[in-house]
Amino acid sequence: MKDLFTYLLLNGFILLFSTCNKVDDVPTPNSFPLISVVDIKGNDLLNPENENAIPTEIIRIYYIRNGKPKLQYNSIGQYAYFYLTKHYDTHIIAIQADISAKETTTLIQWNEHDTDTMICRFNDKSRLTKVIYNNEEKWEDPSGRNEPYFTIIK
Repeated sequence: MKDLFTYLLLNGFILLFSTCNKVDDVPTPNSFPLISVVDIKGNDLLNPENENAIPTEIIRIYYIRNGKPKLQYNSIGQYAYFYLTKHYDTHIIAIQADISAKETTTLIQWNEHDTDTMICRFNDKSRLTKVIYNNEEKWEDPSGRNEPYFTIIK
């Protein structure tokens, strides 16, 4: 009886782990545009060691809903609907795009005097396919499978 139990348990684990590597064709939303921010000389303005770095604690993210800006706040994380990380050797801000419609508008308020507009377009599978930043196309991928990464100058 013990051997039967061991046999069933072992086969159960093999079956469980053999299905873990299955590639699922169901797409997941790629809704975090990755933005590096540099000055005109190419200095990384998100690097806290840079004397001219943007103070990230004052950055605010707003979604435009029904024509009105709505402050986005994530009580779990340190920041409001964005996070800061490094992308290779560059500091970046990853902003959670509004995925409530096929085309959405997000405002990025860098400080009380500087706010940028980011328009995101999604395909039928809810994948991010285009980012328009301050009326300039910054990134496009009709498949929505590549990382939405671009640089802006401040």
